[in-house]
Amino acid sequence: MKPLSITFLGTCSGGGPLISRACTATALNFDGYSWLIDCAEGTQTQILRTNGLRIGRFDKVFITHMHVDHIMGLIPFLRTSMYSADTPSSSTQLRMQLYGPAGLRSFVRFNLGITEVGLVGKYAVHELLGKEEQPSAGCEKEVLHENEVPGMDIRAGEDGLWREIVKTRDGEWSVDAGPLVHRTRCLGYVFKEVASSSTPASAFIPALDANASSLLIHNRVRNPRSLLRTLLVERKPVHLPDGTTLEPPRLDMPGRKVVILGDTSDSSAMVPIAMDASVLVHESTNMFIPKHVADKVRGVSSRGTVESVRNKAIGRGHSTADMAGEFAAKIRARRLFLNHFSTMLCPGGLAPPPRNLRPSSKAQKDAVIVMTELERQASEAWGMGSAIAALDLMTVDIPQHELVVAAPTEAPVHGQAHEGSPVPPQGDRVTTS
Repeated sequence: MKPLSITFLGTCSGGGPLISRACTATALNFDGYSWLIDCAEGTQTQILRTNGLRIGRFDKVFITHMHVDHIMGLIPFLRTSMYSADTPSSSTQLRMQLYGPAGLRSFVRFNLGITEVGLVGKYAVHELLGKEEQPSAGCEKEVLHENEVPGMDIRAGEDGLWREIVKTRDGEWSVDAGPLVHRTRCLGYVFKEVASSSTPASAFIPALDANASSLLIHNRVRNPRSLLRTLLVERKPVHLPDGTTLEPPRLDMPGRKVVILGDTSDSSAMVPIAMDASVLVHESTNMFIPKHVADKVRGVSSRGTVESVRNKAIGRGHSTADMAGEFAAKIRARRLFLNHFSTMLCPGGLAPPPRNLRPSSKAQKDAVIVMTELERQASEAWGMGSAIAALDLMTVDIPQHELVVAAPTEAPVHGQAHEGSPVPPQGDRVTTS
């Protein structure tokens, strides 16, 4: 399977940013290009801090909602990603497509205009709308930004979901979206890969090459291997001159599915499109802090009860760690990563160190204690594996879709690595299978 990974660029809630956690942004990295989910202030700086991501390789942005901690880095990101000294400013190439709720189109158009940002190439904004919802701005020629081309107004289906809002040219990936319960219109996105075959293309080459001369004479096929597209992409049988028929190989390898949610206190509307996720990224803004944890950690107190903390989070449109675990169990997620942590869960403003290093200060040790408890609560509610609290600049490799639910994660728990382990330039790297 082709490479696929997630890079957490920002994992803090709107109370941030902090020294060690930026506000929300996540990169989904394919073979040679990336997509961005949310774009908080400082996102492009976070991209520059990674080892391997390039701003110029992003061609799509998916915004979950219009709160400042998810969108205020978008205009600077567009300015950088849509600049090129080698491309004329009059270029008509569509270089960036943005997807999000109503308000995104007017936000981008207004801010580009008032800041007089110069872009190279074109962009389009597609708004995901409810049945009766109106777009935030029209796409008539006279109102478009000079670098803007008309975007789509994408209506939800009868079930309230948006299906295949994106389909890649090669047909390998598509994107669905669904509504989340938050204080404002909020979306979750599902990135789906088509099933593939374990039979390599090379298995068909001997038969094609053996018929090369006859294919040229009788079928005017100059390159017999060009028929691999008919067989593997169009999935049609190929009849060869010698009487051999090559059948499309069986699709015996499930495609990967990555579910990335915005802020939410109830994600149940996502269930029909999120089932059997290879990876679920779910917010965990809050958690109940037990007394034994509070007693060990400076500046953290145990307040209320599990129920009262949950109710408070729901009242603000957010989730606790156990709520994230419960949703992961509901959709049978194979892996669970948590993000969007309240600053109150980051004692001293710090996150734990990468998992291959021991904490080097009291504040880091405190952060390890808090995040380990958060992971424990989410994992207990999930019941299918070990949840991981994401760190900024952590990259998660997703080599394949697991056919069974997750076993306990291979990554060491916070603070349990061996001394002297090297530090990956971009922070943690986790392989899901």
